[in-house]
Amino acid sequence: MPCRCGRQNPAGARFCTCGEMLVRFEARSRRDAEPEPPRARGWGAALAGAGERRRFDREMRAVAGAWRGYDQPLVPRVAAFRATALAVVVAAVLAFVGPWSGSSRGWVSDHAAGLLPHSYKEIDVKSWRVEPAEEELPGYSQAFAVDGFRNRAWATAWHPDRPPGESCADTEQAGRSATLVLLFDDAVRIDRVSIRAGLDGKDPQRLTQARPRRIGVQLGDGPCQILSLRDVPDRQDLNVRGKDVRIVKVWVTEAYDPSDGQGNVIAISEIDFLAER
Repeated sequence: MPCRCGRQNPAGARFCTCGEMLVRFEARSRRDAEPEPPRARGWGAALAGAGERRRFDREMRAVAGAWRGYDQPLVPRVAAFRATALAVVVAAVLAFVGPWSGSSRGWVSDHAAGLLPHSYKEIDVKSWRVEPAEEELPGYSQAFAVDGFRNRAWATAWHPDRPPGESCADTEQAGRSATLVLLFDDAVRIDRVSIRAGLDGKDPQRLTQARPRRIGVQLGDGPCQILSLRDVPDRQDLNVRGKDVRIVKVWVTEAYDPSDGQGNVIAISEIDFLAER
């Protein structure tokens, strides 16, 4: 068997004494020596392409020796992983871009989150009330704080001249804001609280109101926690944890001043209670 260096080698040899691979050179030499047949059309072209593919596979297997895995399809585990990743991306896009209602977005987000590690599930709130009792402001129902729609909000009167109410005892008195009391069906475990402070970012009234800067949160009979918020309409995740919680209290202690308006109203667009899956 000839080599490009000019040496002759015994039949069946794969390498020349100079180190050159004989099979690859032989295959290339044969292609160079054989004239290319005229290209067929229609079904003839398809059959010719299939034959060319088989010829290519034979030559590649001859070069690769016993290893034949280069032309095998993806193993099922890799294919399943890629399909799952694609499904998560599509679900996320549909949840936040598609023309769905807030409840539909929540459903898609909840099921997509189930495919991801270290994800959370939302805890449903059974009922709510405000302490001290007060009349709801028109268009700002207490229920809007936990209804899943970011473009609706609960709002209450804001009194910056009153004591901030940073202790648990202050929640039973008239502080700077009313206290939103939320109740669950059963005792639950809470691993995170997320909040959207103020009105939605697209609401033109957002900057005319005071916006929560620091809030108080009490889980069940646990201690009161005073937490800081940024002046953004986006969701903010708070590291608040509790076990066997049946009731949660939320109130505002400090606020960002409005850029235009009296600032005698303060709002919370959404509060979500989350538990690790």
